Amino acid sequence: MSNKNSKTPSPKLKQQSNISTWIKRETPQQRKALERASRHFDRNDHLDVHTLESVYAQESSLGQNRGKRNSPGAAGDFQIKKVVAKKIGLEVSEINNERFDIDASSAAASS
Repeated sequence: MSNKNSKTPSPKLKQQSNISTWIKRETPQQRKALERASRHFDRNDHLDVHTLESVYAQESSLGQNRGKRNSPGAAGDFQIKKVVAKKIGLEVSEINNERFDIDASSAAASS
């Protein structure tokens, strides 16, 4: 006897990776900033520059979708909310918004 209420799981669709597109977009400055920031990782975490790079790519498509500077919500290279940015030591003002500074935001994201 079959149960009409049971659902058969749908097959998982394989998502295409955007990594090759992202790698082509990454600038030498971005790569250096990510490498410097990855030094903040604890060696016991088993995280490296590739971990930070994948977060950067996922959050802002390597800086392509950074949002608006005056946004209280998530914005910048690592999509950090304004209130969180201030808590982790990033300057967020009309003059300087470090959420949009690859060096500052990658260091904050990795610490």
